[in-house]
Amino acid sequence: MAIALISNRWREARSGLSIALQVFFSILASPASAECGLTDDCQSPSGEILLAQAEASGDQVLTCADRFKTVLESCSVDLISAYMRECGTDSSLGQAFERFRQIEKGEICEEEILAEQAGLAEQQQQIAWQQAQSSDTRGAYESFLERFPSGENAPFAEAALRQSRFNKKYRQVTAEIQTLLSEEACLDSSQIDGFFGESSQRSLKTLIEKNAEQSRCTDINVPTVVRSRSEVPAGWIPNSEKTLSRLKQCLSTVERPACKAPDYFVYVRSTCKYAFRIFVVVYEPSGDWAYHGWYDIEPGHNQYSPLARDDGSPIVTQIDRLFYYAELIDRDYSWSGNLVRSFRGSEYGLREETLSSAKDPARISLGCSNL
Repeated sequence: MAIALISNRWREARSGLSIALQVFFSILASPASAECGLTDDCQSPSGEILLAQAEASGDQVLTCADRFKTVLESCSVDLISAYMRECGTDSSLGQAFERFRQIEKGEICEEEILAEQAGLAEQQQQIAWQQAQSSDTRGAYESFLERFPSGENAPFAEAALRQSRFNKKYRQVTAEIQTLLSEEACLDSSQIDGFFGESSQRSLKTLIEKNAEQSRCTDINVPTVVRSRSEVPAGWIPNSEKTLSRLKQCLSTVERPACKAPDYFVYVRSTCKYAFRIFVVVYEPSGDWAYHGWYDIEPGHNQYSPLARDDGSPIVTQIDRLFYYAELIDRDYSWSGNLVRSFRGSEYGLREETLSSAKDPARISLGCSNL
């Protein structure tokens, strides 16, 4: 393995070595070299020229001398070939070439090169782990584990994948329970997001208490709360599947009132590296279209933040769409559409945001990766 690694390093440096060899053999062929045999006290014509150039430049003698001392201890074929190409024009060239030959044949530096390769591998793993953490997605962690299944950060990647937000079965069961509570039982279970939190738990307990006389509604297990970054407890999914089944049976036996139109809270998220401002147009519970803004959004929060009215109450809509216009504060760039409307004395082209499902809140996510 070590020989293969060294050979790879040799091939990478072959261009520099080719030049160095030309210099080396030209010195061997010169009369001065033949006469004194490249001894330490012998100066070839090339060496004299180098000395004259060094004296003219001031510090080149020291630079080349220091580099030669480093070369005698170096295990880098790149460093040695660079020295031979730039400084090795006297007896030092022979010593440098001999060290190069010993490295190439694996006679020396085997442990150092293996250590260097291990260091590079560790550096690559750390960079890959930082990238996975920055992306913070299932695909990013799976990709990391595929490349470094036994790396020191592999247990952390595996732990991240066990979090509830990446557990598809958990999200599916929870979303079905939330849907029944919200759309069938007309109870507030917060947003249908696939995370079983306090709101979902509270709504389920309320349903059980309201229908205590119904036998099918009393024997319903209430699942424990699971945070989005928590591991789903063992047995949670099969137990909650039983809860879902019992919940359906309960709702089939009780009288259910018609649910009122849900209130969709409006959220904005920025993945843009620049600050922008936005105004929104929503259909409110009063039955009117209302304009709200401007809202200044700081760059790159990457978290959804709810929009509020001037009095601090949340902005909501009761239909599955809204309109908005946004623009960068200090650059000529905007997010706009074809529906032209007037806002505070100016006309803007509004962009429509349609919810993918009536179960979702109104979320606006804006990025500017093309800038």
